[in-house]
Amino acid sequence: MRPRTVAILALVAVAGPAAYLLKPRLFPEEAVSVRVARVERGEVRETVASPSAGTVVSRREALVAAECSARVKAVLVREGAAVGAGDDVILLEADDAQVELDAAEAALAARKVAHEEAEAKDRKAKEDLDRIEQMAGRLVREEEASTVRTAREVAALELKRAELLVREAEVAKARARVTLARRRVRAPFAGIVRRLAVEQGEHVVPGGGCFELYDAQAVFVRAPIDEVDLPRVEEGDACVVRLAGFERTVEGRVRKVLPAVKTEQQLNRTGEVEVDLLERPASLRLGVSADIEVATEVRPDVLRVPAVAVHEDRATGARYVHVVEGERAARRDVALGASGWDFAEVASGLRAGEVVVVAVEADTALVAGARVRAQPEAPRPEAVVEADEVRSPGPGP
Repeated sequence: MRPRTVAILALVAVAGPAAYLLKPRLFPEEAVSVRVARVERGEVRETVASPSAGTVVSRREALVAAECSARVKAVLVREGAAVGAGDDVILLEADDAQVELDAAEAALAARKVAHEEAEAKDRKAKEDLDRIEQMAGRLVREEEASTVRTAREVAALELKRAELLVREAEVAKARARVTLARRRVRAPFAGIVRRLAVEQGEHVVPGGGCFELYDAQAVFVRAPIDEVDLPRVEEGDACVVRLAGFERTVEGRVRKVLPAVKTEQQLNRTGEVEVDLLERPASLRLGVSADIEVATEVRPDVLRVPAVAVHEDRATGARYVHVVEGERAARRDVALGASGWDFAEVASGLRAGEVVVVAVEADTALVAGARVRAQPEAPRPEAVVEADEVRSPGPGP
């Protein structure tokens, strides 16, 4: 072998290990920025979530319709207004109905006068009959007595007829009052006017919808539950409701589990549950979409980690987390118990106080042994720790 070749090989043999040893100094490893949380004890809820959004509905809804044919005279409220039971919402033209009522009242008054006359005639006939009967056999002929008795019977019949005519007039007046009242479209119960279907000047017909009303105090959420999860849900289960447009979640309780499963979608059959809201935001509107998370099991004091910290090995199916040990991320296999959207129960593999990675800042896959730089999470949840608080207690059991 030539001396020059031997020298080159010797140089490579010396430079290779040196370059490897000097690589951390010459090319320092860049730390991956991560967000972390501390393993702690707390409540974990085993949950069932709705596969798609539910809807805010009310147990009392009505499309209030007109009961007669007339033109709209006035709309008294706006959409979204609160009304009480029996409040006028829409007024219809009522001049003809008022005329009918006036005529019925006049007819009733005339019938009452006729009734008074019939009463007077009946009293007179009764007095004549009493007088004839007292004089029976004395200066009274039978023909005269018969005439008086007949007059008394006729007077009694006329009084009865007058009483019936008064009753008929009272019924006619009551009917006219009902007709007039139907020219006012009223709220059948206290609630919120969801939609107005008519405007001033429009003509409505019997059965034609005028406005939609719902009871704001009877609002609940109807949401789907996958048929696989449906047997785990029971009436009375606590749940968390996430309403579209509201940052804060609302506590709820399952009021009813509907018995049937919808079969329209063959690949995703679902049942439905009805959830009562334990508190109702003031600005909540009907029709808002809502996601629910039903707590089928509650573990009050267990070791837990944020659910986002748990990963699954696609090859083996094992569950694992990345634990911060010093400045490195170490993979740690864990056994889980109950789990929900927020937290998962740790049955084994971690100890309280250890710090786990919950998110990677850069669009980079975190691998075991990678150098990490912990960042605080904002807003800071209960289990998340600040970067300068990270002090790994060492490997778990």
